[in-house]
Amino acid sequence: MPQKSKIDPAKIFERRASLNPHEIAARETSGCETCDSRLVFALATREGDAFSIDLPTIIACLGQAEERGHLPPLPANWWNKTRNHLNL
Repeated sequence: MPQKSKIDPAKIFERRASLNPHEIAARETSGCETCDSRLVFALATREGDAFSIDLPTIIACLGQAEERGHLPPLPANWWNKTRNHLNL
């Protein structure tokens, strides 16, 4: 069984996934890795690689999957409520 490596929680925030390179630059210059989103998910592999992804990025990925036909369409009302709720 492979030995699990220790994951530094602070490093997970430094490795934030984003679809928008401007968000990454703004986060790096602000000095605050946790200020820009209310909900951030930390993901790790068994090999010890880890990164984080915030809810707005997950929603954007969901939208792209829907646009490309990988998911059935979600109701327009759901998209409107979600965008308003998350200020997207």
